[in-house]
Amino acid sequence: MSRWVRVTAGVALGALLVAAAGTSVVLALVGRDPGPSAQGELAVTGLSARARIVRDPFGIPHVEAENLVDAYRALGFAHAQDRLWQMEVLRRSARGRLAEVLGERALDSDRLARTLGFGVAADQEVTRLSRDARAALDAYADGVNAWLTVVAAARAPRPF
Repeated sequence: MSRWVRVTAGVALGALLVAAAGTSVVLALVGRDPGPSAQGELAVTGLSARARIVRDPFGIPHVEAENLVDAYRALGFAHAQDRLWQMEVLRRSARGRLAEVLGERALDSDRLARTLGFGVAADQEVTRLSRDARAALDAYADGVNAWLTVVAAARAPRPF
């Protein structure tokens, strides 16, 4: 890959991250989402042992788990609880699929992401992961999906 393509990809990715962070600040200021509840317990399937997400007075999640795989599951759950909309925006950005939800104004961004091949590169990298890294990512995704199950059961709105 040429230096120009790497620099352009880096700049594009940086711009997407800045845009996502800016959106996060705006949504926090307008109070769209009161944030996850720090009260109570949820029984989540897929854990092999007990795992907990404890939130400090600032709402920052701290994961406690008896093993590493369950820690990754709990981390995915907490991230989805706090940032599902941001995760979705970043996933769509990298794949060049923002226009599906944002309309025509996102077409230039989608074209750039597809031209640079972010999605294809990500798919190729997954095939090169070690067994442990793949297990960690799968557990993390299981945690995200567990949160989606909770949201669906509560009939709460999804980010998109």
